[in-house]
Amino acid sequence: DNFLKNYWNPPADKPIAGANIDGSGEAKFTRTTSIPKGSKVSSVTFYYTATENISGGQVTIEVPSNWTAPSTTPSGAGEVILTNYSGCNTTMSISSKTITVNTTQLAKNKKFKLAYKKIVAPSDNGVYTFVVKSKASGGKLTEIKQSPSLTVADKAKSKSKKSSKSSKSKS
Repeated sequence: DNFLKNYWNPPADKPIAGANIDGSGEAKFTRTTSIPKGSKVSSVTFYYTATENISGGQVTIEVPSNWTAPSTTPSGAGEVILTNYSGCNTTMSISSKTITVNTTQLAKNKKFKLAYKKIVAPSDNGVYTFVVKSKASGGKLTEIKQSPSLTVADKAKSKSKKSSKSSKSKS
């Protein structure tokens, strides 16, 4: 009787190996300053670093609706260019506002880069989150702990203010 309990019905507190791989990884934009609303931006750079081996899995990046649609058209608006680093073999496809990176080989601590080019920032101020999901081979796409964001704000105002010193006249 104990044999069946121990071997055919393992305790629930023993997690299955690899259960925490889906939704793993770290993503960031290199840009840390805000983007002026409605402005044209030549490129923003996105990095994804695997914190687990997700070879044979996927990473998706959802571009917010009011940003330029991503594209694979060379030199076109929203062009996305994928760069693999050493020990990384990935391919990319785009459907609507979702960039999908298939991770043929993406071991722990390996990364890839996406350059998102010729874009126009939204005309509304705000923090825009690019939702990133990942999964291992055979897993389920799950949002990572902290998806990266870009901030859109009013253009910086000129600091050349008129002098406010009042001239005193002597009488």
